[in-house]
Amino acid sequence: MVKIWGSAEELHLLPGDCDTEKYKCIRVYMKPDNSLVGVFMSKSAEPPHYYVIDGSQEMYYKTRAEAIGYCISKGYADKTEN
Repeated sequence: MVKIWGSAEELHLLPGDCDTEKYKCIRVYMKPDNSLVGVFMSKSAEPPHYYVIDGSQEMYYKTRAEAIGYCISKGYADKTEN
């Protein structure tokens, strides 16, 4: 559960909720401390690269599998809804 503005409801996110001008959000994960981690795909690069924001860390990966693998290896819970 994530508390947002005093709400006790479970967090539901669509990937598009976190898109930026340069990156499309493809996954949202939750850490054990309830902070969020985003996995993004570049919109204009060919081939695309992947960008993970984990707190104050920003990491870039060549493949989607590597970016998602980082989150899975940390034990983060997938909160993305399709």
